[in-house]
Amino acid sequence: MSAPPQLPRAGGVVGLAQARVARRSTSSTTRSHQPAAATATALSDPAVDRRAAAAEQHRRAEAERAARAQQERARRRANLRPVPTRQRRPAAPRIARVVAGMTAFVLTAIGVFGIVTLNALAAEASFEAKALEADISEATLQHDDLVAAVAHLTAPGRVRDVAISQLGLLEPETPGFLVVDADDMPAPAPKPTVRLGE
Repeated sequence: MSAPPQLPRAGGVVGLAQARVARRSTSSTTRSHQPAAATATALSDPAVDRRAAAAEQHRRAEAERAARAQQERARRRANLRPVPTRQRRPAAPRIARVVAGMTAFVLTAIGVFGIVTLNALAAEASFEAKALEADISEATLQHDDLVAAVAHLTAPGRVRDVAISQLGLLEPETPGFLVVDADDMPAPAPKPTVRLGE
């Protein structure tokens, strides 16, 4: 009877699995070898020996595959890591972010509204300035017309024509002169004298 297969020992889960597989293969090999040995002793048939050897090799291959699979599963379990739990962030930073966002939005809206209002006021002021410039130009033209009218009305020729035609004045033909004799003129009155100290 052949000896049971010896598998390499390992620590932990892999070693325990290998020991179980070895015990199972040993017990099955022992049970299977007893009738095979009795049959080989009784019959001594080479064909039976070959079938028994092939069956033994198949069992050993199965045991090795099972041991390798168990080792692979144990190695994968050893490489597993626990998934870290996601911690919830406190609500205070969220509220602060919301307040900051709302404040920025309000300030932006106020700025945009102020810019639009200033543009509207500037446009209105420009329209008013243009209207005032037009009024100034018209008043300047009226002033020039009035100055021209005053110059026409105060001309000496027109004043003479109005005096003769409307006021009934006559133009003198020969100018007269008044001659005064110095002897006929009264003597000037003496100036009063004022004495100081009286």
